Amino acid sequence: MKWRQRASRNVVEAVVAAFRDPAEASLRRLWSIRPHEWKQSYHWLDASGMALYFLDQLESLHLETVLPATTLSRLRGNLADNRERSSAMFAEWASLNQSFQAADLLSTTKLPSEDTIRTAMNGHLCRCGTYPRILTAIQQAAVVMAKTIQTCIGVPNIGYWRSKVRKTALASDAPV
Repeated sequence: MKWRQRASRNVVEAVVAAFRDPAEASLRRLWSIRPHEWKQSYHWLDASGMALYFLDQLESLHLETVLPATTLSRLRGNLADNRERSSAMFAEWASLNQSFQAADLLSTTKLPSEDTIRTAMNGHLCRCGTYPRILTAIQQAAVVMAKTIQTCIGVPNIGYWRSKVRKTALASDAPV
């Protein structure tokens, strides 16, 4: 991305000074900046990575009201976008971690009990609250894997495990 125009020197100096100077000195500098200078410096704030830190610093000093409304709105929008992206990345990381753990469990234990699954999956961070469905999915995957093995090499009947998975799925409202 190309710089459309240079950032306002006043903005750059005021932003850096907000981390260094006392609140009163920062307030004086920030008051002296005109709205068009802020607008001219949006790209610099975003590209430098200073936008979120700067907003956090201003809020901790209770100086955020000194910014023009459009600039404050833009910084808060950036913060909301950042939180949303971070939350999505965490959810994806947690999902991948759980998938790898479940795959490891199923590669070492052919028909794990509910307690074995709970023990293997213990300690995984997740904010989505889908643990019962994950447990059911692992049990269903174990049954499918066992069926495949039974079909290929004639392993004993797995009807007991199928009924256990069905009862667990019904209890957790997950599809069977």
